[in-house]
Amino acid sequence: MAANNSAYWEKRIAAGTWKTYNSLEEKNRDLLEFYTDASEQIKKELYLIAEKYSKDGVLSLSDMHKKNRLTDLNQKFQDIIEDLGHKTEKSAKKNMQDGFKAVYENTAVGMGDEDFSMPNKKLMEKLLNEPWRGDSFSGRLWKNQKKLAVGLNDLLLTGLQQGKTATEIAVSLHNFMGQGFNECHRLVRTETMHYLNDATLRRYKDVGVEYVQVWAAEDERTCKDCGDEHENIYPIDKCPHVPFHPNCRCTIIPCFDEKLIAEYERKHGKTKDKKAASGSGKVPKRPVNKFGEEIIFDDSMSDKRWAKNKDMIRRLAAEYDTRLATVSSGSRKKSGAAGTVDLAGNMVLSSRQISTTIHEFAHSISMSNLKKYGLADDGEFWKEIKKIRTKYRKAYANGEAKSISGYADSELDEFFAEAFALAKMRELGMEIPFGYGSDVIYSQRVLDVVDKYFKKSVVKDGDSDIIKREESRLKMNLQFFAESDIKKQESNSLKRAIRKYEKRIKEHEDYLEHPETHCSDWDEKSRWEQEGLKKHWKKEIRNFNQSIQDRIDELKARGDYDD
Repeated sequence: MAANNSAYWEKRIAAGTWKTYNSLEEKNRDLLEFYTDASEQIKKELYLIAEKYSKDGVLSLSDMHKKNRLTDLNQKFQDIIEDLGHKTEKSAKKNMQDGFKAVYENTAVGMGDEDFSMPNKKLMEKLLNEPWRGDSFSGRLWKNQKKLAVGLNDLLLTGLQQGKTATEIAVSLHNFMGQGFNECHRLVRTETMHYLNDATLRRYKDVGVEYVQVWAAEDERTCKDCGDEHENIYPIDKCPHVPFHPNCRCTIIPCFDEKLIAEYERKHGKTKDKKAASGSGKVPKRPVNKFGEEIIFDDSMSDKRWAKNKDMIRRLAAEYDTRLATVSSGSRKKSGAAGTVDLAGNMVLSSRQISTTIHEFAHSISMSNLKKYGLADDGEFWKEIKKIRTKYRKAYANGEAKSISGYADSELDEFFAEAFALAKMRELGMEIPFGYGSDVIYSQRVLDVVDKYFKKSVVKDGDSDIIKREESRLKMNLQFFAESDIKKQESNSLKRAIRKYEKRIKEHEDYLEHPETHCSDWDEKSRWEQEGLKKHWKKEIRNFNQSIQDRIDELKARGDYDD
């Protein structure tokens, strides 16, 4: 069948994408005019001040410092570059959006869908502003503009220090502007191809395409990396970011070749029938938690007004390992919160806002104090979340990051839940409610870490391979440092420590035998909390015994051990 043939889809879709890309290349030549005009303005400002204050065409650095002449000229350069940035951004974005519509339509027609609706402007702008490979188009553009402004002022200062003539300085500035144009043009080219491929993928997802194929523009300009990727197939949700490098022209075509798909699934496992796990497709009506227990919705949730919240919980539970046990509705007046999740995995929702449901579900995935009660050991996960929060706080304070939410600036658990909710709502194409910010970088990093540790597609036998590896490494490191510390201690100190640990063991054994005497609210705790505390105490006993044995071994090695 013709539609199964890759060459067929190259002709119907890829060729259209390249045609659109080439037409946009013609429009992007306007950028050269913008840069040429800006360069002329810069030279004009330089020559105006040279006419007034230069001697034999040379501007004295000391004269330029008088009455802030140098500062004023620097500011004029900066204003010119800022105006250039706005013109470039406006023109490039308009061209990209025009290209998006053209490619989306071409892909729809190529797929045989004549009756389609064009994505709204809001969605196109959202996709245009989403970061890929670490930053968005606007972010990269304005970094370039800042670098350009700083470079111009550095050249000006260097020229003045070296006693160059105004003409010599003007030539240096003009050449530097040429370099700036080349960088900008390369950026716009690359971002344009990325955006066009986004339009293609968006259309494929709209019609339910499951597998796609990387398709390179095979000619004398095709690099080895792109040549190696040519014809490779991927599940649509695992498709790599295309383009692969600056000026790359690779695109994406649908793959319906059953032989190629079967070969992929033989090597990598089936990816079909995983729609529930990825958050799409049919959502299970009876969701289960990570322990294989059904998540129970209380009778209070039977009201139709809670239907969307229940659907969201089912969707998320199909995607992530969760400790969630029960879900019920409650009164905000009593709890003082829009929602809560306790250590036993019981969720109470006081608000029907979907954002609240997603936020509270995040707490059901993990809490930073679970280890304290022996309920989970997600230490490595929380280390990564803490690092992201630290970087976010620093960037936000410096004005280099947008807000996640006001609530995200509280404790670590709330930062995690707010970031997860923001990124998840964005991923699901939901309207972001009031109270959340427009951050896309740090919230996405949080979601990526959650996917790394808790997404069901990466989980085996209750624990991810990543977690197992990290735990093993952590234990090894702790053992190394413990042994290193022991060797530095005096023998009497080691013996005192042994006696201390023996005492702690007896205390914990008593905890296990008579928990109610050590926890005044023992009978009020849930079964999960009680079992968690018991696990924690047993683990502590094992740790104490290991610490004792480490010190005995060291004393024996010294010939200083006395039973």
